[in-house]
Amino acid sequence: MEEDAWDSSSSDDCVAEPVEFEELEGVAGVQTGVCTPVGLVIHLLSGTHFHAKYEWGAVSCTELIRSMQIYYGSSWYNYVLYRRLGCTERLCGHVRLIVATVKGPRGGTRQVVERLVPAGGVPGSVFEEAGHERLRLAFDDDTAEWPSLEVVPLSGILRIFQVVPDVEALAPAFCMGRGPPETSWGPEDRRAARFLNNKLFKSTTPSQQCAQRMRNKIAAASAGARRARGVDGAIQ
Repeated sequence: MEEDAWDSSSSDDCVAEPVEFEELEGVAGVQTGVCTPVGLVIHLLSGTHFHAKYEWGAVSCTELIRSMQIYYGSSWYNYVLYRRLGCTERLCGHVRLIVATVKGPRGGTRQVVERLVPAGGVPGSVFEEAGHERLRLAFDDDTAEWPSLEVVPLSGILRIFQVVPDVEALAPAFCMGRGPPETSWGPEDRRAARFLNNKLFKSTTPSQQCAQRMRNKIAAASAGARRARGVDGAIQ
């Protein structure tokens, strides 16, 4: 693939340098769906606008899909609802690439998404009680290392939707659901750490909290000494 000038018709979108898919680990198979024609030059965008379609009948508005590896020190990849051509079923995907054609047959802007499928609810989960749907990444088979990928045209995107980590499922795997281990902290330290920053404990680490308590004790002792001396400083 050769470098070429960016197409002026897409100048409103955020632009990255042209990239060959074979250079990106795990997504080489996307080339067959996006850049089959020989000599096609593409850009990978960090974001692009589209007209959202809401299933509850709300007026369509413009949304911005992001596929950004670095954004203020972290990544930002949107989750979207989309439909395949000729199908009415709503599907879920995690946007990993936004591809725009620069040179060659024009196919419009497309998204490469990791497919998400329903994972089934967890009994007693607060999310299930609130009516939320639990999702998981879809894989082609049990031995697949990477999730299933699908190329979705921009016209097939319905809207962006919010996804939060399944903390209830992740916590046991990372030993976060167990009781606190035995430490040198006393009841006062644990109480201070539980409420983190507040007007009584300005810092959250045990050493900082101990230092703050010592300063409070010294200040209280000094105030008591001043009260004992009286207003004019003479011993009563």
